[in-house]
Amino acid sequence: MRRYISCLMRRLGFAADAVAAFETAYIKICGNEKSACIFKACIRKYEETENAVYDTVYEDAVKIESACGVDKYTVMMLFMLGFTRQLKVIYDRHGYSAEMYFDILKDLVCKTNECRTIKGVYGSFVSEWEFKIFNLKLFAFGRLQFEPSSLACDYSVSTGVLKQGTDALSIHIPSCGRLDTELCVDSVKSAQRFFLPPPGQCRCRYPQSPPPR
Repeated sequence: MRRYISCLMRRLGFAADAVAAFETAYIKICGNEKSACIFKACIRKYEETENAVYDTVYEDAVKIESACGVDKYTVMMLFMLGFTRQLKVIYDRHGYSAEMYFDILKDLVCKTNECRTIKGVYGSFVSEWEFKIFNLKLFAFGRLQFEPSSLACDYSVSTGVLKQGTDALSIHIPSCGRLDTELCVDSVKSAQRFFLPPPGQCRCRYPQSPPPR
């Protein structure tokens, strides 16, 4: 797992000192019997259920912090980096591209940098948001992220009224990189192709419920 996490961080573009910090933290976790057991069990549970439960995982992070001294925010990022291996299996099963997979994982880099700036440690203090990635509730296409949702109230538009509960896409802007108009247009077009059904079909490509194992 250590080698896998290190290689992934370098591929995603984590800063060298961030990679070193996470590697040191992982070694420290594995060097303590209690924390190592908690960490492995948490990763295994996600692999078995393919459901990332924030409250449960956060409790595990706090237990690991208490057992070996690694900051809980650092532990949360290590958990998510560990989850990525099973996420690739899920993406492959649904026929999602490797490009989609790496586009969404770039958010881990953004949140790591934000955590360093705000909390003074490499990790994630907003991992509840990022768990949407591992529960297939948040996707990325290039520069932008897209979250399937529904309208909370009626909206008046030029063609009429969109009723409360109408399917919608929330668009999110990760903090990393330039907000270039052309890149944003490309992202929206890719999302349209992914979420909107071909003519004559009424099926969305993203899963509405966990797929059969």
